[in-house]
Amino acid sequence: MSRILTPLQVERAFGVGRLVVEKWLELGCPCIRLRDRLVLFDEDDLVPWCARRGFHRLPPSPDDLAERIREIRTLDDVLDCVDIVDLILSRGGFSRSRAYALHECLQTARENLLGRDT
Repeated sequence: MSRILTPLQVERAFGVGRLVVEKWLELGCPCIRLRDRLVLFDEDDLVPWCARRGFHRLPPSPDDLAERIREIRTLDDVLDCVDIVDLILSRGGFSRSRAYALHECLQTARENLLGRDT
């Protein structure tokens, strides 16, 4: 399931400023226009559009992970978080013990979503 992003989330994810996001909109970046100036972005549409133009997401940070964990609603969200933990660990951003603790928390979240008690 794709995430809906605000312009600020897009700025942070790609490491760009407000003016760059505005320029992307002028270039036809896929977006969801809700009101006069309210614009949101569907992550599944935005990422490929940006990649075709040479813009790539920054590697996820621990702050990105914290935000994603707060947004967990589905099993796919849990799996995405596990992938982010593994990526941050592989880049030296977490100790193995911290990654293990996060994996345990995410396993609990998975079990809660499945409705199981452990």
